[in-house]
This record gives sequence, C-alpha cells and structure tokens, in this order.
Amino acid sequence: MNPSFIIAGVVAFLALFALGMNLWQRARATREKKKAIKARAERARMTYNDYAKEYAKAFAALESKGYCVLDVIHDLSDEWQAKDGARQFISYEEAFFLCEKIRRNKKSPLLLVLHTLGGYSFPSEMIANAIKKHPGRKFACVPYVAMSGGTVIALATDLIHMGKDAFLGPIDTQYAGFPAEAFDKLKEDKSKERIGDSVLLTSYLVDQHKKTAKSRAMAILNEKHQPKDDKEHVVNELMSAGRHHAEPISASEAKKIKINVDTAIPPEVNTLVDARLGMLRTYPQQHPAHVPAPADPVPETVFAEPAPLPAPDMRFLDGTNG
Repeated sequence: MNPSFIIAGVVAFLALFALGMNLWQRARATREKKKAIKARAERARMTYNDYAKEYAKAFAALESKGYCVLDVIHDLSDEWQAKDGARQFISYEEAFFLCEKIRRNKKSPLLLVLHTLGGYSFPSEMIANAIKKHPGRKFACVPYVAMSGGTVIALATDLIHMGKDAFLGPIDTQYAGFPAEAFDKLKEDKSKERIGDSVLLTSYLVDQHKKTAKSRAMAILNEKHQPKDDKEHVVNELMSAGRHHAEPISASEAKKIKINVDTAIPPEVNTLVDARLGMLRTYPQQHPAHVPAPADPVPETVFAEPAPLPAPDMRFLDGTNG
C-alpha cells in the first residue's frame, strides 16, 4: 500500500477526531451552562420551607459524623428586628444554651459554625471558656464572617476553618461604640471639667476592664494559636496592634499573625449557613410593620421646643465586643 495513502488516512482520522472532540466539548459546555442556569432558577424559587429542609439535612449530616454542632448564625440584615427567632448579636440567652450543650456532650468533638459580627463581651467569654475547657477536639468554621466576639469564641478552638473570602476581626473591647484607647486619648486632650459625666464614668469602667482584659484573652486562647517563641503574640496582634475594631482579617492575614487557620470548609457547613441565611431572607412575616407615608408636620409643632434626646442605650456599657 502506498505510504502516502496511509499518511493521508491518519491525518484525516486525526482531523475528524479533533473535530468530534471539539463538537463534544462545545455540547458539554452548552449542557453545563443550561444546567447551571436551571440550578440558579430553581434556587431563586426556593421558599422558606425548602431552605429549612436543606438546613435540617446539612445539620443532620454533620451530626452523623459524630460532631456536636454549635451554630452561631446571626441575622445580619439591615432590619431592626431579627427574623425567625434568630439573634443579631451574641447574647446571654445564646451563651446559656451553648454552654449547656457543650456540657452535655463531653465525649463528642465540637464543630462551631460562626456567622456573626460579635456581641456582648461576657457571653462571648462564657462560650469561649466552655469550648476551651471541653476535653475533646474542637473546630471552628467561618464561611463568611466572625468578627469581634465571634473571633474570641473561634480562638478557643484547636483549628479555625475559614472560607477563602471570610474574615475574622480584632478583639479589643468596645465601650459605647468606642475603643478603650479613645477614652484615654480623650482624657489626655480634655480636662475632666470639659468631659460629660456619662463619658467620664464610662472611662472609669474602661480602666477597670483594661486591668484584666489581656489575662482573660490569654485564658481563652487555645494553645494551638500560641507560638512557642511568643505565646502572647496573637492576643497582642488582635488587641493592641493598632487595628481598628472593624478591620477585617483574612485567612492569609490570620496565618501571618500565627492563628491556626486553613481554608478547608466542609461542604456541609457551607450548605448549613447558606440554608439558614436563605431561611432568614424568605421568612414569611405574619404582621409586617406598617410604615406610614411621609406627611407635612402640624404647623404648631414646627417652631415648638425640640424634643429631648432619648436616653442612651446602656446595655452596651458592660463591655461589648459588638
């Protein structure tokens, strides 16, 4: 047989094979595209009940692996009132519930799922201390965010799994929305006679808190986050390295400051958090708040004496991390 015919046949076969592969890849890409579009459309149509079933299934899947699951998933929407029984910050009631659950599950490894901006300082420390003293293994998962008190709790675990776009935050305590250093600076810049009584009294609370803040943080910090050459390194970085309280700390930054983190979030955890957030988005409000239409003020009230300012919200003066 003429070699040229053989070569031509091989070339033709390879050309047809390449064409076939190209058509197959294009058809596959088209199928995948349609599948993705269909999946997005189906998820957009999911109801509260659909998300609730997905949440329960993910929770059961994690517990079937032997974990005691502690989910701290807060409603971080812009609404004033949390939906579906969720909380908006770490509270005493939540701390009591989690501490009881930890106490009743001494033989199970803990899996802490965090989605929070923080909250009260004392409940955060209660939860962190209970986790730190748990005799078994303990892990934290942060798919999106665990700032302030959430970071405090996470630091009590052996290892923090963070999403690739997730953030932790500094743990310096805030008073009335301001860092402790702000009160020191204020007293340096102004005489006591020029500082309001409520601010001055708060500054005294700050001074008392600062005496034990670092030692309490060290008592919570898991040994896995304590470098051998400087056991206080992580606490110093998160409390007094000049970071403002809302500064986000990514997984790569957390590794730089010697926090024991990785980016291996279990898929069931992502499903759990996303399903819970979906429940909050689609929660059916039985009695939605009525917002009246704007109206012109009554003439006699336009020039009336201004109403007194509301009393300050004193609940945040006990030393909050939120």
